[in-house]
Amino acid sequence: MEKKISIIILSLLLLTPIYATKVTKKVKLPAGTAITIRTINKLDSQKPKKRTVFVVNGDIWDESGEVILIREGTPADVQIFIRKATAYGEKAMIQFQPISTKAFNGRLVGFKEQKVVFSGGNYKKQKKVVLPEGTSFCGYTANDLYFNIEVDE
Repeated sequence: MEKKISIIILSLLLLTPIYATKVTKKVKLPAGTAITIRTINKLDSQKPKKRTVFVVNGDIWDESGEVILIREGTPADVQIFIRKATAYGEKAMIQFQPISTKAFNGRLVGFKEQKVVFSGGNYKKQKKVVLPEGTSFCGYTANDLYFNIEVDE
């Protein structure tokens, strides 16, 4: 008898559809969130490359730490200024200005205007600045951004 009841209960459980309810949740990426960006290739102030690639160095979560809003490896737009050392005393320099990246849904995420400078010595001592592949620096989000995310409840 117990075996029959167990089989009936199991059959009912298998036949009963289980529905997950989708709920829209609003999440926030606050202004000032630090996003580490890294270079994919080596940079040399004496031999500037035509194309330099930058990517987000790690996943960026919403303020509650529940949802990934920007995935590791997402391309980042960065303006570059490279100056060679001169005999007139100007130091070699590589300067980055993070511009933007994109969230998981393609939404543009802008950075605060902030320059990151790597500089060398004078012309006689250190003629160039060399940044190895994987050199990282931070950009900071310019504004609060809100995202509507569908989650199972």
